[in-house]
Amino acid sequence: MADKLSLVLKTDDICGNTCNPDGSESIFAIAHKISKTVLLGKIISSRGYGVSFIMPILEKLWGFVGRLKVISKGFNLFLFVFEKEAELNRVITHAPWFLANAHLVVKRWPPTMTWEQIDFSKSCIWVHVIGLPLPQLNKENATRIGDAFAGFLDYEISKVDVLNTSPVMKIKVEFWVDKPLLTGFNNIISEEHQPWVRFSMST
Repeated sequence: MADKLSLVLKTDDICGNTCNPDGSESIFAIAHKISKTVLLGKIISSRGYGVSFIMPILEKLWGFVGRLKVISKGFNLFLFVFEKEAELNRVITHAPWFLANAHLVVKRWPPTMTWEQIDFSKSCIWVHVIGLPLPQLNKENATRIGDAFAGFLDYEISKVDVLNTSPVMKIKVEFWVDKPLLTGFNNIISEEHQPWVRFSMST
């Protein structure tokens, strides 16, 4: 019995064919259509959550009361079906999400993958970087700090004025969900001066 197989990938479908020879929609076209309105989500917790518990919370959190369909696919694993692609995009854009003190990781469903193949080992979060001097508030340093997690995604800097003695840089980072989040780092300004820069997590 074979333990490995090399299967054919229909590149014609992936390149954009939407119909079979008989005029019906191709499998890839159907999968592509589904992927625009379906997200996969996993709640990172040892406690089990059911659809009846999370649906009313997410409807209010996401603002889709009566328009969201939630399907359980296993322990703390769910499909979220939206009415419109724009609603899905809004949920992805404003991640991370938390409910009942648990982190909800949401991922797009690529048409070329099954939902079992989706990687939930990483998620994203906004981190406030507290204690950097003004000259170090820049994208290059935001990227360096973000890469100390699992990867840099985006950054923002608080408005600076004469009364703002502690301006804050906020970075969006990927992080490993099974590892403790970093709490800060020693900022090596000189051999004698290495102040502690603190991280504060936020949604």
